[in-house]
Amino acid sequence: MLSSRLPLVIAFVATTACSAQPQQSSTTPPVASPGDPATPTPSPSAPPVTTLPDNAPDATVPNVPATTGRANLAATTPPFAIQKIGQFADPFAIAILPDGSALVTEKAGKIKWRHPDGTVADIGGVPKVLNEGQGGLLDIALAPDFATSKLVYISYSEPRTGGSSLALARGQFSGTALVNVQVLWRAGSDGVGGQFGANILFAPDGQSLYLSSGERQRFTPAQDPEQRLGKILRLTLDGKAWPGNPDYKAGGARAETWSTGHRNPYGMVFTADGHLWEEEMGPKGGDELNLILPGRNYGWPIVSNGDNYSGKMIPDHPSDPISRHPNCGGIRQSRRAG
Repeated sequence: MLSSRLPLVIAFVATTACSAQPQQSSTTPPVASPGDPATPTPSPSAPPVTTLPDNAPDATVPNVPATTGRANLAATTPPFAIQKIGQFADPFAIAILPDGSALVTEKAGKIKWRHPDGTVADIGGVPKVLNEGQGGLLDIALAPDFATSKLVYISYSEPRTGGSSLALARGQFSGTALVNVQVLWRAGSDGVGGQFGANILFAPDGQSLYLSSGERQRFTPAQDPEQRLGKILRLTLDGKAWPGNPDYKAGGARAETWSTGHRNPYGMVFTADGHLWEEEMGPKGGDELNLILPGRNYGWPIVSNGDNYSGKMIPDHPSDPISRHPNCGGIRQSRRAG
């Protein structure tokens, strides 16, 4: 996945890191992180997750096929041009600087600075990442006041005892390195598994940010309000819970949660009318495009328009009563593909 914040889509020659098959970690990496955490892990004494389930939990509702509405629309011609501007090793995300240059993250843990003349330089100061499966150095985003602050936000799979955790960090761009790098937030629930989500998006007013957090191929954390996995979170620019969140007064993970029931939310964008949209990597045949509304539950792993890779069926979204899982209260488009 390569995210861009320009209207022009810029093409790179790259390999994909988006396999949805379960992954296991065969190593126990050391804990390595810059700075002190602004948010501790939810249960510091809990052991890390070491194994992954093969399938979603057994269905609690009868299946109702998703045969109506906007699901399964035919593909359309993309309304943009594609231009190759460079070649990178496993690039994940791109941030465009005011002068038209670009910072590109490579999953192995490097940030490349692509200048307007086509030359590319390495940027130092990147924290250690666990480059394994879908993990590594992931998203990158410029602070809303980057022109004056030079602050850059990054998300990555941070090495933790027994596996990794999604982390959000911030550093100042000096022109050659990120300096004064500080970890602002950690997902906790350390252990194995891919599907980090990791997309960073600033609110239109620049006063808060949204962070997508995948369920790490573990299914049930997406419905657990005490875990930060399988959620879209709204945070302050310093990585704290946003005071306007639906369940802010509850504290902990609940206070940070904007929406729940997500599998692998890879991309987010605000449209001109102020609506937040998210694209989500589902199971086989179940990728989603969702209108994100605060406090809503988007159903995973209880319902999905896709199926497990083992072949085990998952009830489609219409199966779940609206009173239990409003399923976004908005528009959903599911793409059925092999």
